[in-house]
Amino acid sequence: MNKTFVRTNNVKNFIGLVENLVNKPKNIPKMGLVYCEPGLGKTQTALWLACKYDGIYLRASNLMTGRWLLDGLIKEMDELPRYLTSDNFNLVVKKLKANPKVIFIDEIDYLMNNFKTVEILRDLHDETDCPIIWQTYDF
Repeated sequence: MNKTFVRTNNVKNFIGLVENLVNKPKNIPKMGLVYCEPGLGKTQTALWLACKYDGIYLRASNLMTGRWLLDGLIKEMDELPRYLTSDNFNLVVKKLKANPKVIFIDEIDYLMNNFKTVEILRDLHDETDCPIIWQTYDF
């Protein structure tokens, strides 16, 4: 079987969003939301784009807390999480400032009931100017 990545219209739109956010000048908001029905390629496109841009892909889960989110980001950066949440946040900011990356958060709808966790992502964006793309099928 030949494994190829098919660029459907949905995939092309997703790629266009990411390219637009990546190419925006500094200090311009770079947050995007990808929303569509399940099975249309959001996750596979995000994984492909995370590889293409040397980005970070993280799948949210129903019980995810802010600390869990930061731990996941730190592990994706090949670092060990610290004990204090503030140290973890500062480590993520330091690493992203030194090496900016696109961050893809899949299943963001799981975090909508935990406002503080969503605000951590916004704070990371504001501190680092790194694009953050949220994906969901249920909003």
